[in-house]
Amino acid sequence: MINTDMIAWFVEDGAGSSKDLYSKAHGVPDEDTLSSIMDELGPPIYDTTNKMMTFVTRRKLDTGDSAQDYVFRLDTENVMCYAHKVGSSTFSHHDKWGLWSLKIDSTGEISEANINLTE
Repeated sequence: MINTDMIAWFVEDGAGSSKDLYSKAHGVPDEDTLSSIMDELGPPIYDTTNKMMTFVTRRKLDTGDSAQDYVFRLDTENVMCYAHKVGSSTFSHHDKWGLWSLKIDSTGEISEANINLTE
């Protein structure tokens, strides 16, 4: 993905981490020079009972870094892409991806959300 703002979540040896990234070309993206994400609950930990890793990552809708961060527009459908690699914690080309969209109204409420699973 070229010229793309990214938030990446990694799991390795049962520990999770989040990174704010910006892709300038196809290949491994660079870390954003002005990271604007916050892990709300601290680093995620693997829940062995439920076999789940939960990430709660937040960032401002407009971080002030329009060169490397997507600016979310209110009352407008914001189309995004997700991608992941199955069975690997290394940063490599994804094998699953899809599109989704989110519309946030001027009061901060989510007024529309759509997902289109693609592979």
